[in-house]
Amino acid sequence: MIRWHLLYHSVPQIIAGYTAGLLFGSFYFAITEYIPLYYPSSLLGKMRKGVEWLWIGIGGTGGWELSSSTGGWGEGWVFVGDEGAGGAKVGKAS
Repeated sequence: MIRWHLLYHSVPQIIAGYTAGLLFGSFYFAITEYIPLYYPSSLLGKMRKGVEWLWIGIGGTGGWELSSSTGGWGEGWVFVGDEGAGGAKVGKAS
């Protein structure tokens, strides 16, 4: 409403922007969250699992302790050498 009040946009522009954002957001949610969660054997599910695996491997919490993830960048199994939850060793364990 502020954009309209300040005369930055007309009402049709505001409605079009809202609609475009709603549609794009729904599509993005579907391909990044909904489909991988409910259809893990799909291509999107496998891609997300691979990204999560790599994210954990590089220590992708950036130094913040989030949930059960500790450590930061460069402290994952890619650099340390022990995959941990995945089971297999990936180099020398310290």
